[in-house]
Order: sequence, then C-alpha cells, then structure tokens
Amino acid sequence: MDFKEFCDKVKKSLKDYYAGEKEVEIRNVTKNNGVVLQGLMVKGKDSNLAPTIYLESFFEQYSSGRTFADIIEEIIGLAVVNKEHLVFDPENFEMFEKAKEHIVMKLINTELNKQLLKDVPNFPFHDMSVVFFYLIEGGEKGNASILINNVHMGTWKTDPDTLYEIALKNAPVMLPARLHKMDSLMHNIFLDDIRRKFESGVINCPAEYASADDSWMESLADEMLEMMKNGCESRIFVLTNREKYFGASCMLYDNVLKDCAEQTGGGFYILPSSVHELILVPDKMADDVDSLSRMVREVNDTQVEDDEILGYSVYHYEPVDNLLRIC
Repeated sequence: MDFKEFCDKVKKSLKDYYAGEKEVEIRNVTKNNGVVLQGLMVKGKDSNLAPTIYLESFFEQYSSGRTFADIIEEIIGLAVVNKEHLVFDPENFEMFEKAKEHIVMKLINTELNKQLLKDVPNFPFHDMSVVFFYLIEGGEKGNASILINNVHMGTWKTDPDTLYEIALKNAPVMLPARLHKMDSLMHNIFLDDIRRKFESGVINCPAEYASADDSWMESLADEMLEMMKNGCESRIFVLTNREKYFGASCMLYDNVLKDCAEQTGGGFYILPSSVHELILVPDKMADDVDSLSRMVREVNDTQVEDDEILGYSVYHYEPVDNLLRIC
C-alpha cells in the first residue's frame, strides 16, 4: 500500500465509523518552509473547529509493522481528545479586541518561506522573519495555532506594527522564556518518551526498577542521560519557552539574551536547532565558528523535521554592547 492508498483507506474507515455523523476530509496543508502534508480533519456538522491530524507519521508506523486497525483507533481518539481540549471561540477570533489577547509570534526562515511571507504580516530579523499567530490553548500535544495572514489583518483593520507591539507584550506572559542546561532538557525528553511508551504498552517497568509509583521512569531517564553523556559534563544551554512551542522567538523578548548571558557567564553563540528552541554555546566552549556551522547543518539534516528547520546560520550575542550578529 502506497501513501495515497493509505490516506484513502483512512478516510474511508473513518467515514464508515462515523456513518455520516461527522465530516471527514483530507487535504494538502502547507506548513513552514513550504512543506506540504496530508491533513485529516474530522468535524461535527454543528462545529467549525476541526483540529488537523497529519498522516505522514502514521504511514511510517504502518510501513514499520503497526496494524492499520491500531492506527485508526488512535486517530479516532486524537480527533476526540483534541476537540475536547482546545479552547477556541470563532466569534472571539473575528473580533480584534478579543483576538488580540491571544496574538503571539514566531520566527521562521526568510529564504525558505518567500511565498508564505507574501501572504502574512511580517518583520525581518537578520536572515529570519517574525510572523504572528493566534495561540489556541489545549490539545493532545499542548497547543495549536492559527497563522495570522493579510486577510485577518484586513478584517481586524490593524497593521503589522500593532501586531508586533501586541505579540511582544503577550508572548513573555503566555509563552515565558526558559533557559535549561542541556542535561535537564535531555532528561525531560527521555522521561516523556519513556512515559509515552509505557502508556501505549510498548514497554513495561523493568524488574530492577519495580516500584508502586512512577519513580522508576525518573531513574531510567537518569540512566539514559548518563549513557549519553559518557562521563562528560555539559555546559551547553537550551533556550525555549515554557511550552517548547515556537520557542526560538524567545530571543526577541526584552532582555532575554542579556539574562541568558548572566547565566551562561558571558557572550555566547546561538545555534538555531529548530523553530522551537535555540542552543546556546558559551564563548569559552566554542572551538570555532566553522565547527558550529557544521553542527547546525548536521542537526538540521538528520534530526529536525523539514517544517521545523529555522535556518543554517550561527549567531553571536555580545552582552557588553547588547549586540546580536550573524557570524
């Protein structure tokens, strides 16, 4: 079964399951960096809200041996959970006085989004661009969003300068910046992965960690982190926001880079690891810019989804004169 056949079969299975009670649609969705994905939407006839479930990852799971029935069961569950947890009122979105309370911003790569930038209000920021979105709180994976385009801006009778002023005020409150040591972030990533696999039945609690609570997950995550570090102490930091959702834009917040310099011990290099986070490497830890550039390219090419790549540049922040530049 190829991907198109898989999508057609998913759509038919859901139509049969809902038996006309809900509308089932699959359409092309253009994401960041021009990436086009197949988005599944399940919408009740009395609702305008239809969270999008992307099918590419499910097809990869199917190709790796997961049963089609198991995949359909999860998709049905996601369609229900996402809708129940999303907090969104279409009428409030249409009224600017209400909508502006939810407007925040994100950074995207300018070169990779030339076509998109024609249709959305934006500001240049080095070789990146600031764009705006309406934050919808909730959802299976935390948050969802609506990218603000020129049509929205016209309906609201506003302008890019006003949107930027609002977003710069809202974002630090709704998505506050967080600076983590790399160790701490990796521990949480391992822990989330262990919990997800345990809840889905992929793994069980190892006998040597047997306990009545979830402390075994923490212990296992610590063990995985130590194996990754291999005796080395990490002095690299990760800048993101509390939700780890388009967290690279934290570098735009007032005084955030200056505060980071106080915690990292001075100037630092910024590696754009994705639209969701930045890696900060203190000056004393950096061998040379070329090696950092190679690191950025390798991470983008092997670890980051195409629609989450922020860029390939390396930046440097100097706290003495509060200057950010492209290396």
